[in-house]
Amino acid sequence: MVKKFLLYILIIFLFSANQIMAENWIPIQANNGKTAEFDIDSFVINNNIAKYKVKQTTIDDERTFNMVTNLSNKTSAIYDMSIVDYTGKRKFENYSNNLKYLPIKEGSLNQALYRFLLYLKESNISNISNNKELQKYISKLQKKIQRSWHPNNVLGYSHPKKKAIAYVTLVVDKNGNIVSRSYQNNTNKDKEYEDFNDNLKTEISKFYTKHKTIEPLPASFKGDYAVFVIKYEYFIQDELQNNVQSDWNKVGIGYIECNKKFSGTYAILRLFTLPFKFIYGIFEDSYYDAFGK
Repeated sequence: MVKKFLLYILIIFLFSANQIMAENWIPIQANNGKTAEFDIDSFVINNNIAKYKVKQTTIDDERTFNMVTNLSNKTSAIYDMSIVDYTGKRKFENYSNNLKYLPIKEGSLNQALYRFLLYLKESNISNISNNKELQKYISKLQKKIQRSWHPNNVLGYSHPKKKAIAYVTLVVDKNGNIVSRSYQNNTNKDKEYEDFNDNLKTEISKFYTKHKTIEPLPASFKGDYAVFVIKYEYFIQDELQNNVQSDWNKVGIGYIECNKKFSGTYAILRLFTLPFKFIYGIFEDSYYDAFGK
C-alpha cells in the first residue's frame, strides 16, 4: 500500500515537472474570483481565431484545457481536456470532431481570458527580444518594483516555513497607464497562513496603489498594449537564489522576477523602532535596500 502511494506521488511529481519544463504559465483572474493559468507559449492566432492552453487546479485534481476562441464573435470552445487526480490517474477527452462554440459570459473566467487574448493580439511582438530600448525599459521597471516591497513587513503571523510566491499581471498602454492588474498567490493556501497572505498582498500592492501609471513605453514599441508578469518570491529560510531577472517572452510578455529574503537585521530594527514610526518611516527604504535584499 505504501509503495503504491509513493508511486502515485512520483507520477504526480514527474507530470508536474514535465508541465513546468514544457510550458510558461501565467495567472488569469476573473471578476467572480475564479482563477486559471494561461500557457503563454501555447498561444497562436490566425484570422481572429486564437488557440491556447489553460489549466485549473482544485483540491481533487488538475485540469488542462486546449481552447479555441473566436475573437470576432466572442465565443469559445474546448478542443480537448485532460484531468489528473491526486492519485495520478489520468483522463482525456477529445472534442475536436464536434466543437461547440458558446458565448462568453460577462464576468466569467472565459471573459477574463478573452480580454487577455485581445491584449496579446494588440501588442507588437516583432523583434521585441532584440530591441535595446525595450530591454532597458523592462530592466529599469524591474529595479523600481524590486525596491518597492519589503516582505519583512508581513511577518508577525503564522507564515510558510520556506518561501512564498505571488504574481501580479499588468497590462499597460503605450502611455504607461495600467489598464489592468490582477494578483494571484497559489502557494501556502492553508488557513493558518491567511493573515500572512493578506499582508503579503497588501505589501506588494503598495507600488500599484501609489503608481497608477508607469513610464510610457518606448517609441520603438509599436503595439497598443504591453503585458508584464511580475513574480514575487520571498525566501524565509532558504538561501536566496540569484535568479532575479527581466526579459521578454517570445510572444511579447514582459517577465520580471523580484526575489528577496528574510532580513534578521531589518526585523530587529523594526522591533526597536516601533515607538518611533515617524523617524523609522524616513529611513526605512534606504536601510532595507542596504540589508534586506
